[in-house]
Amino acid sequence: MNLPPAYQFPTTTMFLDDNNDFLDALGKWLKPTNSIIKTFDDPKKALAHLQNHITIKNWDTAWTKVCPSDNDFDSTAIEINFPKIHSVLHDQNRFNQVTTVVVDFQMPELDGLSFLGLLKDMPVKKILLTGIDDAEIAIKALDRGLIDNYLRKHDPQLPRKIAEIIEKNQFKYFEKQSNLINSALKIKQCHNTGLNISYCNIFDSVKTKHKTTEYYLTDENGSCMFINEKSERINLIIKSLEQLSAEQADQKLVPDRFKALNLDSEFYYRVEPSALFL
Repeated sequence: MNLPPAYQFPTTTMFLDDNNDFLDALGKWLKPTNSIIKTFDDPKKALAHLQNHITIKNWDTAWTKVCPSDNDFDSTAIEINFPKIHSVLHDQNRFNQVTTVVVDFQMPELDGLSFLGLLKDMPVKKILLTGIDDAEIAIKALDRGLIDNYLRKHDPQLPRKIAEIIEKNQFKYFEKQSNLINSALKIKQCHNTGLNISYCNIFDSVKTKHKTTEYYLTDENGSCMFINEKSERINLIIKSLEQLSAEQADQKLVPDRFKALNLDSEFYYRVEPSALFL
């Protein structure tokens, strides 16, 4: 099982369509999704917005540093700057990052496929909305890699399908941003049995039970700070047996408050809802 991305928060999905009634309906359909919906009926304004809210930089490399290894397995090691990951939480503009663009094919000023062609160097997923007669054009565009997906605009299942695509694209965006970080953690996992399938199951359980909307990795054990819809913090704390023994000696923590990740693991966890609000 792959490790989850090192961090994740709601991103923006942009819709471009000359039909404002359709855009208004989309906003109502997609309100429950964990994404910010931004709508445009003007291609020029939509393009200007994208150019101002697209992050080309790979944060993953900005938060890591290659340094000499202190073990016999590797000549180099990747050092992760966890405070920098956590600092994203304080960026008020983080939700403006656009990860998916959905465009109607039939528009008077500029057709949807031509508009999406202007975005070829942008790290966004491109979705084309088509009519019945446009399917063949969309299939050819998909085969050529000009778009990532297409949907029939009058499909009765359109809201559900768009919501699923948004969720999938958000995950892929953060997964890509976390490539180097997770590679470093996987190397450590060879000598660190805490980061395993049991960890991923516990991570998903916390995320689901507390209805979290964003999270940030806080250490190499896999500890995370989650944020829910009410802006409350929930901490997933992972400790090794060695760390717990040392802290018990210092009377900092009581080990019986932790549970083993699994029967074979030397790593323990606890979930600690915080009384503090962001």
